[in-house]
Parts: sequence; C-alpha cells; structure tokens
Amino acid sequence: MNAKPQSASTMIPTPQPAAAGAEFAAALAGASSEQLPLVPAGWYPMAAFPKNCQRVQALMKDGTIHPDVHWASDLSGEEQPAFEGYFIPSGSGFVEIAKPIAWRKKQ
Repeated sequence: MNAKPQSASTMIPTPQPAAAGAEFAAALAGASSEQLPLVPAGWYPMAAFPKNCQRVQALMKDGTIHPDVHWASDLSGEEQPAFEGYFIPSGSGFVEIAKPIAWRKKQ
C-alpha cells in the first residue's frame, strides 16, 4: 500500500534550532541532533549564555524579555553569602531572577 505524501499546506511546522554562532557552536560541541535545544528564531539557547558578566537580553518562560541580564557567581562566601545565577539591575544593586529560556545580544 502506497502512502500519499502530505501537501505543504497540511504539514505542521516544527521549531528550528537558533542560528549558529560561535557561542552556539561551542555549546553544542559533541551534541547529537536529538539534543539540540529549540529556541525562538534570533535567540540563543541557555547552554551558550555568556558567563563573563556580559549584559544581554533574556527571554523568560512567560514571554517577558528582560533587557539587561548578566550571569554572576561568587561561591567563596568570603564577603557575602555564596551566590550563582542570572541577575538584573535594581534601584540599589542587582536582583536574581529565575533561569531564562533563551538569550540574545543587546540591541
């Protein structure tokens, strides 16, 4: 029995991986195609989030876009309690936020 191919109008589109860049490629080194993170077009997966205090835009699960997010970590506990995470500026310093789902360079 021959299966009839679906027409282009009835095919369901699938999400596409983010555009490849140097950070994206480095984060995916050794990953199989089944492990590729799916993120909206124009965004990078969290595996490639810059952890050098570079400020970027971050997309949250609820669709909120934080325009000024950076990663910070100090596990020494010497001058303040140990911390590690994603932060946004507040009126008097920075506030930790939940892990975003994707990021992109500031526009």
